[in-house]
Amino acid sequence: MIGVCIVTYNQEQYIAQAIESVLSQVDCGHEVVIYIGEDNSTDKTGAICDEIAKRVNELGDERMRVRTIHNPNNLGLVDNTMNLLDIMRKDGCDYIAMLDGDDYWCDDHKLQKQMAYFDAHPEYGLVHTCVDSLYPNGIHVDTRTAAQEGNVSGIIFNYCIGNCSVVFKTELLDLIDFKEFQQQGFMSCDFIMYVIFSCYTQFGFIPDHTAVWRRGHDSVSNTNDMEKQIRYVQNDIAMWRYAAKRFPDRWHANPVEVENYMHWRAFVIAFKYGDRKRALHEAKLMGEDYRHHDRLKLIAAHSAVLTKLWRIFKHR
Repeated sequence: MIGVCIVTYNQEQYIAQAIESVLSQVDCGHEVVIYIGEDNSTDKTGAICDEIAKRVNELGDERMRVRTIHNPNNLGLVDNTMNLLDIMRKDGCDYIAMLDGDDYWCDDHKLQKQMAYFDAHPEYGLVHTCVDSLYPNGIHVDTRTAAQEGNVSGIIFNYCIGNCSVVFKTELLDLIDFKEFQQQGFMSCDFIMYVIFSCYTQFGFIPDHTAVWRRGHDSVSNTNDMEKQIRYVQNDIAMWRYAAKRFPDRWHANPVEVENYMHWRAFVIAFKYGDRKRALHEAKLMGEDYRHHDRLKLIAAHSAVLTKLWRIFKHR
């Protein structure tokens, strides 16, 4: 059985497309159950989920069912995801396919292709694909044709894995301590899960465009708020430190280098938003190598006029 993990909150504009993109999948040889973690939305998201679930389940087709879990209180992204994954594991799902409520699949053969890959490579624990990004001005096509596969543990922090394209074996969840994720205060849990998985299993990659990652609206990993973007950078650093502590033989997190990188990323974000005060503050904290790397931006940040001209030029 394949469980499709959809977490959603206040996504009434997108959730129907996400669910319907799973319902349109051709028969992949496995029963498919769509699990929706509806996180006490304040809009029509829950009603839309219930309407679709009722329509699908009344058909009585055991190959495709929908189960909506309405959280009585808003759990937040991490706790909602953890709760849903735990339910899917207890229900006996053999595989879990990930799909956020604001994304969708664009290939009706997605699951069929990934199940065929698992059949051909039984030693692999996770299979992902190309993921296109949908911005307000159109789709940006993923141009990868041969992403790294096999043992990716050494490069995964620089290796793009689109969450909405992933299918993994449920047994890998036994490697995860979700209580630690909560203690660490992670803003999301999908990527750090894949980091841990990569230390125990090989990853497969199919160079087909099967999923679309919606951008340009507000979410945990996608926001136009400067402070939220900086916090997400800090979250990435926290994940790196966690992984380095758990797997010291694979990743060596130099504390100084990590701090310098974090301040450089914060500098770039603040400069992009024209916040010179924050940008210059972060610049003072980052290492010389990073100052040299972005010396033109650093020069521009000292002048309100140059900063404004830079932003105008970049947005043309």
